[in-house]
Amino acid sequence: MGRTHHFSFAGDSWMIALIAAALILLVAVILWLIHRRTIMSDGLTPLEHKKLSRLEREILAMLRQNGGPMIQSEIIDVLPGNLQDLAEIIKSMEDKRLIDRKWMPEKDSYIVTPHG
Repeated sequence: MGRTHHFSFAGDSWMIALIAAALILLVAVILWLIHRRTIMSDGLTPLEHKKLSRLEREILAMLRQNGGPMIQSEIIDVLPGNLQDLAEIIKSMEDKRLIDRKWMPEKDSYIVTPHG
């Protein structure tokens, strides 16, 4: 008679379930950490925090958190600094393709949105 090997998981089913649950939990934690690191609470990425000036970060975060277009004059009213410097920063951000602007003659101002 030949030998047969019989292996049963019946007694170890709780161990398999525990390992599967631990793997699922590990994957969930890793995905959460990646997401948390990618987009911070202000809506900016770590790279944007590193590369942009303080005012550029404030403007971009404000636009992303607003969830829709904003009037440039309203943005400037909220920020510290003089009108001309802030307008130049916003224009520079448009040139860097961080934001999009569209002139709205009826509002006598630009409508500003985050690029993309």
